[in-house]
Amino acid sequence: MNRLMQIKIFTGPDIRRIENEVNEFIKGRRVIDIKQSEALTTVITERNGEQKTDTIWGLTIMVMYEEEKETVYESKGISRI
Repeated sequence: MNRLMQIKIFTGPDIRRIENEVNEFIKGRRVIDIKQSEALTTVITERNGEQKTDTIWGLTIMVMYEEEKETVYESKGISRI
């Protein structure tokens, strides 16, 4: 079996939701690393001639993991030299 490294990205403002999604996702997978970053984004909206500024916080989690993958040869029972 070959192992292929892959990534999965989770993002949003709800820490508990992201935490649950990441924990569920990594069950049964070989995790290589988990990285996180936070960002603040300023959003300016205008309504009825008035400008409103909001700051939105967001969290991004990147999970690097491996899954076993059969090669074409292995799936057909052919051994490679």
